[in-house]
Amino acid sequence: MQSRLLRPRFLHLRYFGWIVVAVAAFYAWQAFGLPHMLWSYSYLGARTSWAARRDTSCTYLGPYGPFTAPPAGERCALVVFARPHGRVQ
Repeated sequence: MQSRLLRPRFLHLRYFGWIVVAVAAFYAWQAFGLPHMLWSYSYLGARTSWAARRDTSCTYLGPYGPFTAPPAGERCALVVFARPHGRVQ
């Protein structure tokens, strides 16, 4: 009876939880790409007034290398998710 209690159980659901996390990470990578951070930007407007500036181009650096893209609004985002060849999400 006691030997039955000491046997390891290999098919517990909690042992396979990492598979759910790995699959979710894979699908997130496929859907959104990898993160890239803002490296440099160019702008129009006064140098001394942050509020008067309007960004014209943003250069991002990440796992797929650097790429330049126009800003989504008036400012460049600090982090964007991109796929290969600089396609910004």
